[in-house]
Amino acid sequence: PECPLLCALSWKEADTPMSFTHPAMTGLKAPLESFHDASEGNLQEIAELFAAMSGQFLPPEILCQLMGVEPGGGQGVPCASKEQLLRGIEAALDDGDTAEKYAPIIEAQTSGLAGRRELARKKEAYEMSEKMALDLEKRLLEQMKGDGDLKEHTAKARSVHDAWRQSGQDLADSSLFPSVVMGPMVLAFDRILAVAHATVLTPAEREGMGLTPTDDPVSFLLTKMEKHRASTGGAVARAQAERVAWIANEVTGTPISVETLSNEEVLGRVDADTAAGVKEAAFQDKVEKVLNDVSLGTSDDRVKVVEGMLASAVAAGASKAGAADGYAGCVLTACVAALSAERGGAAEGGAADAVRQVRRKIGDRFFRKKWLPLESNPDIFNALGAQLGLPPHVCFHEVFGLDPDLLAMVPSPSSAVLVCFPLTDSYKAKASSTETLGSVDGLYFMRQTIPNACGTVGLIHAFANLAGGGGGGG
Repeated sequence: PECPLLCALSWKEADTPMSFTHPAMTGLKAPLESFHDASEGNLQEIAELFAAMSGQFLPPEILCQLMGVEPGGGQGVPCASKEQLLRGIEAALDDGDTAEKYAPIIEAQTSGLAGRRELARKKEAYEMSEKMALDLEKRLLEQMKGDGDLKEHTAKARSVHDAWRQSGQDLADSSLFPSVVMGPMVLAFDRILAVAHATVLTPAEREGMGLTPTDDPVSFLLTKMEKHRASTGGAVARAQAERVAWIANEVTGTPISVETLSNEEVLGRVDADTAAGVKEAAFQDKVEKVLNDVSLGTSDDRVKVVEGMLASAVAAGASKAGAADGYAGCVLTACVAALSAERGGAAEGGAADAVRQVRRKIGDRFFRKKWLPLESNPDIFNALGAQLGLPPHVCFHEVFGLDPDLLAMVPSPSSAVLVCFPLTDSYKAKASSTETLGSVDGLYFMRQTIPNACGTVGLIHAFANLAGGGGGGG
């Protein structure tokens, strides 16, 4: 007798229509569903839809996050369900967006799928010659040298480096390195170099490669040039090294020789020695102690201490490898990271990966509020309530409905009700003021500021407002 009930419940839930908070979704739902049927949820084609609607290309990881799609992880292009597409579009809409604005764009994208698939096949089949890759490398360097915005950016960073060198401070003190004082992004050469790829191609070259006006040429060129850049000792790899050495000197005033950046043996030693130093148990333990030591000051103060430790470890790795000393070792390691990013990414377990793991600890400690959502299940709430000190005679029960017969199944008296419901504009308007709840005598109220914490906050509200539970005699 239980199976038919479970099946009936499952069928009913699956048949429940989606609800939306943005008014434009009423008119966009049908064209979006037609697009999904035609594209079969292909993430690349959905990315092209987002680009057509917003005028900008979203990186795959951002698109996956927006729609709640798990990245492919090397298992091919992931697909989005119809609901994920609808939710992703709704999340990207601004308050003033209308169905009249976007429906024609969605319909045009649906009708043009066949032509775009042909262009996609053309892009996939394109093979870049070594001659073309070398020509692009030379054009990239010349373009960067003539870029006014880049000159302004590098001049500001260079002035800080020059002031540091002329300050009379101990130049061996890693806590005073510009990459610590200004932040590590000053040595993120790979970001600067990637931007130049966006405008290096002519319109005729873009057309010949199958690139549309909304396509991202950066990732395309990085992929197509990768094999030539990774061919160490080749003309393309050397031209790439010249470009990286140039930007490093422009930003930091630290000359890094092209010969050093072309010596795979030296670069391999730098990577291995730096990774070993950062991964040392003693170093990792010290990082943990610094991040948790409030006596060192604010989170910013502790982050700078850890960045100084990282700079010292990176410099020591380069010095041990016999490649560079002091801050020059940090600059050299940043150059190696930039080369690796354009040659297919740094090896797992290398220096860049080790440094990234430490910075991930910083992010987890100070900048990423993580909260696990609670399942709407009375057993879960009862178990957590017991851990938090809820009296044994107080417990949660499932509410199967609001009909009198179903409510009669809930033991009484009831002290609190936990409800999971969608947020609407009218609800947000009513809940926008904390004074309304805070002014109720004897009521304990806390505002939720962390995503996924709704169940936990509801649990706290239920506990704190029990008689004698902390709600001021509630």
